[in-house]
Amino acid sequence: MSAPIVVVCLWLLATGTGSIVALPRARIGLTRLEVMLYSSAIGLGIVAYALFILGAVGGFSARWMLTLGTVLLPPAAVGWFRLSRFRPPGVQAPDANAGPAWVPAAAGFVLAITLGAALVQCFMPPGAHEWDSLSYHLAAPKAFLRAGRLIELPTDHHSYFPFLAQMLFAVGLAFDGYSAAKLVHFMFGLLSVGATLALASRHLPTWAAWLATLIVGLAPMAVWESGIAYIELAQTFYVTLALHGLLRLMETRDRREAAASGTMCGLALAVKTLSLIPVVGLVCLAALKTRARCALLVALPALIVGSPFYIRTWALTGNPVYPFAFSVFGGKNWDAERARLYASEHTGFGLNAALPSLADDLKPARSPYVAPSVTDRLRNLALAPFMLVAAPRIFHNYNDPSPHNTLGFLWLALLPLALLPRTRGVNLAVPAMLLAFWYVTWSASMQYMRYLIPALPIAALMGAAGAYRLAASGTVPRAAFAVLVAVQAGMLWAHTLPQAFADLQTLRSPEGIERAVARGVNVYAAQTVLNASLSESQGVVLFEETRGFYLDRPVMWGNSPHSAYIPYDRFRDAEDMAKWFVARGYPYALINLQFAPQASTEDGASQLREAVRANREPELMLRWYGDAASGTEAWRRLIGNAVREGHASFVREACMNGAVVIRFVTEGGAEG
Repeated sequence: MSAPIVVVCLWLLATGTGSIVALPRARIGLTRLEVMLYSSAIGLGIVAYALFILGAVGGFSARWMLTLGTVLLPPAAVGWFRLSRFRPPGVQAPDANAGPAWVPAAAGFVLAITLGAALVQCFMPPGAHEWDSLSYHLAAPKAFLRAGRLIELPTDHHSYFPFLAQMLFAVGLAFDGYSAAKLVHFMFGLLSVGATLALASRHLPTWAAWLATLIVGLAPMAVWESGIAYIELAQTFYVTLALHGLLRLMETRDRREAAASGTMCGLALAVKTLSLIPVVGLVCLAALKTRARCALLVALPALIVGSPFYIRTWALTGNPVYPFAFSVFGGKNWDAERARLYASEHTGFGLNAALPSLADDLKPARSPYVAPSVTDRLRNLALAPFMLVAAPRIFHNYNDPSPHNTLGFLWLALLPLALLPRTRGVNLAVPAMLLAFWYVTWSASMQYMRYLIPALPIAALMGAAGAYRLAASGTVPRAAFAVLVAVQAGMLWAHTLPQAFADLQTLRSPEGIERAVARGVNVYAAQTVLNASLSESQGVVLFEETRGFYLDRPVMWGNSPHSAYIPYDRFRDAEDMAKWFVARGYPYALINLQFAPQASTEDGASQLREAVRANREPELMLRWYGDAASGTEAWRRLIGNAVREGHASFVREACMNGAVVIRFVTEGGAEG
């Protein structure tokens, strides 16, 4: 199993190379942990951008990645030699009351068990709960590797997002598949925990710093993400270091700290567009708390380091933040109606005008969205933190409930303690303002829980500082906080540890792994048949489905709302559509009836179950798609009509588990 070796080598090369940039700054008072974290952050950014350049010039392959590693080996070796000789100048703890000596060992033990369970998940194939990985976090880099360069995926608007983390996922995919790619994000999870510890250790005694680290390390959704190939933990890592640099800037007034904070802001922007929220907050705080020149020194590196992905997107689509801000920038293959649908999908999460009850949490479907008034928004602003703990389902994918779909309760239980009278040496004004700005923006836009993961270290710092203040006053013993940690850890382990042991049993045989992915992804079996029967150049159009990772062939998303690239409004009939797909190298289509509109009703779900039992999915597809299907959108009717009119035929051996596969037939009866 080479996946761990691949990721360890990636980290060693990146950190050694990054240390050449990070070590000169260490002379102004960084600890060994801080130097290592900044070295990793910079080095991983260097590697990702080098891969970005390789992809742009047609060198996106394992061979060129090995060449890059060879080029980086000498500077990495020099960097590690210097790191080994680095002796921190000595950083004074903010408080002499470090706490019991066993606290770091106990906290490390708790984190080791927690992250050990997530580590097992890294070796499991991406399943039903990893939708974004199967759709684009892994699927897009896989498409780039197949093409040997960064290509446009015009029907997948996510592929125009900043892709720093995905560049690193591609290294894992190139050398050991999905396990190594997942381990890259696991690495970012470890680095985020380390960054939280470094940030908290600067301002709190040892026991409180470890408490802050545990708040982040025991957040169920963060633990879940550390075992899958998403990107929020990479964003968390860079945002936490950006705040660390800003607080150091306020302490030292050294311009190098401003540049460091700005560089971390830029790398955060290169991971995710939503990093604009904390980056804007950090730049404004730099202007407020330091001199304007220092704020400029934060903003400029952020703009320079973060811009390459946005410049690429702007050049390809005419919109640097495509598909967002359509009313401002426009953008190809997009329009006002698609922008409206996309925005409505985002606003559907969280609280609106109609407050949910506990009974609503048991319903199989989310309550209808009711646009909130200004008063409703203010009410929701106050209630959302408590609802995130009491009813987390409404802040996530409602039809995908899981014990991991929560941030836990520790962050909220301790955060109010930050309001206690100030303790000497602990200044929470800047973290508090940043967290407040981030939370208000989140509440007013898209109340999606996953987008709060990068804010957890800030909440953890404030909560642990409040705990320190309370414990220092002698009102509540530290044992009470240990009990809270134990409760959250116990609740988390009750789910993750049995699942980890079950996964270990699954991983013992290739057959078990195949069964696991087939259970979780209903189209996997059909995609396996297509992989075995299609030539390398024959592509597949996915309807009612975006999870194309397991297809080893070119993939196009077929649903009209995804993109205007497929000109459904210009097709005269189903024959025109079939010709269009075949001419572009996509002679096959897969329709996932599990996500057809009819399947969302009780009667439709019953029809689908019966069709799956009888292996009669093609017949059900003809009933649901085509002119006879009342109320069906025109582009969906074209799919059924293509079969009825002889412009497509069923691939019966691939129709199973709710999936239907058709082959388009061109003029004269020739198959595509």
